[in-house]
Amino acid sequence: LKSNPYGAVSHAHSDQGNFYLAVDGHPLLIPSGHYQEGHEALYASPHHAGWTWQSWAHNVPLVDGKGQARSEDAAGQIEHFFSSALASYVRADATRSYTAENGAEAKRVLPGFAPELLKRTGSAPVTSYRRSVLFLRPNLFVMYDDMQADRAVTMNWLLHSWNRFAIDEPSGTVTAAEGAVKAHVRILAGASTRIAQSNEFLIPLPEKYRKQWHLTASLPASRHHNVIGVISALRGDEAPAGATAVSGAGWHGASIRLAGGAAAMAAFAINAGGQARAVAIDTPEGQATAAAVACVSGQAPWLYAADATRVEVQSKILRFSRPVDVTVAGGAATIASDTPFRIEGRGEFAAGVTNIGRD
Repeated sequence: LKSNPYGAVSHAHSDQGNFYLAVDGHPLLIPSGHYQEGHEALYASPHHAGWTWQSWAHNVPLVDGKGQARSEDAAGQIEHFFSSALASYVRADATRSYTAENGAEAKRVLPGFAPELLKRTGSAPVTSYRRSVLFLRPNLFVMYDDMQADRAVTMNWLLHSWNRFAIDEPSGTVTAAEGAVKAHVRILAGASTRIAQSNEFLIPLPEKYRKQWHLTASLPASRHHNVIGVISALRGDEAPAGATAVSGAGWHGASIRLAGGAAAMAAFAINAGGQARAVAIDTPEGQATAAAVACVSGQAPWLYAADATRVEVQSKILRFSRPVDVTVAGGAATIASDTPFRIEGRGEFAAGVTNIGRD
């Protein structure tokens, strides 16, 4: 997953928050487009500049049909990253990539063959856009898109693949396959979501170029869009995870049934600055957190929380002086922080990783 401060200039594309998924070297969810022969330069040729550069060629949302700007101001940021044997989590802020205006390069290149494309990029009324991804080993990704705008806007949630998607619109599931591997995606975004696909490029190419498939999940106009994609990366006959949407005060999430039968729940705070509260599944005493994201499981109970200020596990409560990453398994807690922190009633702790036993 990409989000960086350098903007969309030179060889960079308008794809802050974009991701790529492959299994065993087989591409499944891809950045689309080609370099095109037959022009003086491959770089900034019509297809390259009008498709491959642009957001509609990537796995990122469009706002009112508009993509991110092509400009050095169209920057992104990785706000949070954590990795452990239990779970990994990343949160990217790509707000500026939608609100920025197009730069000099786009204004110079695009009018020569498709001037209308300048109106389809940048300067969107977005006030906040964050993409969070929670990786539950070995093969499940829970992605949360949280977009807010100062007026009602439509959202097109995009995926791309080399091969035709299998679509089950009533259930909101789509599958991309390549050889013996598959990406099964459950899109949780509301009953009015429409899903369609095409293998045509906005800027056409000669027939000798291999087709690619472009999927669009269309959401009606709203000032606040929340989309959860539950992505199972599968080999052979492996079964995908099941998922249903859940929500609470200040958070959206997914109740997940893993392929082996275990249950889990992932909850993401709205606007990431808030606090999410998640209650464990199938755990009589319960688990709860105050955090930007929380994932809990009731089978061999465990918990992961990012930016957590409070964690409650089986009636034991930990309160932190600053947001930290917390994993709990086997009754023991591990806390990760890049600055010193305090646990209420337990004293001060240095930056780094702190392990707390079953007491």
